[in-house]
Amino acid sequence: MGYIVEAKCKCGFQSLESIGRGMFSPQNHLTFPCLCKKCKNIVYGDMLSDSLTCSFCKGSIISYDSNELLGEDLGEVAAIENACKQLGKNLVLKTGYYLCPKCDQYSLTFDRTGMRFD
Repeated sequence: MGYIVEAKCKCGFQSLESIGRGMFSPQNHLTFPCLCKKCKNIVYGDMLSDSLTCSFCKGSIISYDSNELLGEDLGEVAAIENACKQLGKNLVLKTGYYLCPKCDQYSLTFDRTGMRFD
């Protein structure tokens, strides 16, 4: 089971993203929001893949659990996916301000809006 999170920025950018996997998703597939700087968008990254690439432009993408995309950490957890078994760590979206793909400012936030079911 996974989560649905909403990404919002004060520039007007908005997107619903999926974290984890559904009950019927393959066990070797784990989605997490990633930044594609080339497409200037948030895309799903399969965190269990050998390489993180954008499904649209095939360029490299950066997971939003990377500290380089977090501008200000407000100390709370917005969403967490237990990936210790597969990756040796949890995938975490914090309450804070992340790099927005549209305006290139650290003003993007993530809020958990629901659960992901197949």
